[in-house]
Amino acid sequence: MEKPAFVCSIPRGRPWTPSLNCHKCNGFYGKHIVLPTKLKKRALLFMCESSTDSSQEQEAAQPRYTKEVSLEVKELKSVLKKCSIYLIGPMGSGKSVIGKYMASELGFCFLDTDELIEAAAKRSIPEIFETDGEEAFRDLESAVLDQLAAFIGCCVATGGGAVLRKSNWGKLRCGIVVYLETPVDVLRDRLQGDTTRPLLKNADGETLRERIRDILEERRHLYMQADLTVHIEKSMPVDDAGKEVIRKLTNFIKANPPRSSKLYPGNLPKRGA
Repeated sequence: MEKPAFVCSIPRGRPWTPSLNCHKCNGFYGKHIVLPTKLKKRALLFMCESSTDSSQEQEAAQPRYTKEVSLEVKELKSVLKKCSIYLIGPMGSGKSVIGKYMASELGFCFLDTDELIEAAAKRSIPEIFETDGEEAFRDLESAVLDQLAAFIGCCVATGGGAVLRKSNWGKLRCGIVVYLETPVDVLRDRLQGDTTRPLLKNADGETLRERIRDILEERRHLYMQADLTVHIEKSMPVDDAGKEVIRKLTNFIKANPPRSSKLYPGNLPKRGA
């Protein structure tokens, strides 16, 4: 399967270097990203430009919920320095809705890797699974993450299985990784009747719960490798979950400051310097 070629309007560079740098470029601008010779203007060209515009409109139109939250958001933005946030967790954990909320609050661009894959392949994820198999889908997922590692100021909702490949972690570590820990029963209630999940095909009731539990147990040790974990309760509204992520992110960055305050766009040393 042809790997997707991407063109993106999101600014490159990394104004905050995480404590665990990208394994290929050590946080320096993402220079390891090599775009294919023939650029096809699809996928990220559409997704990133539309997401950037919508995030700016949402931030201008959406009022802050409380003065306290405004202060928390302001504090996080001051220490985050446009470092991207990657949300990981099982399907149904709320990565997309929480990611959109956080992107709106922080003025970031929101991206969903599953949507990018569908835009690049011009097929739905169930169709990709059925036609090419899970391994081909994972290849596309890795290609998308590889491209996104070069960009800053993004809140990225990843697929539930993005953590399965060790190589993907080097791309996720270019930002801060947040695990949305969600109980099995909550996941079952949210995914009941959802026909867009290939790994849950033909599962219902107790069978659905068992399959979700098995998938979660298989991946839990990988999810726990995230920089921080936020527990999601069934009754937790989206804004409350977003506030909790913002609070924990702020505390995490304070406890894990950048290696060097000089590593900002315009001041980044050249490779080999």
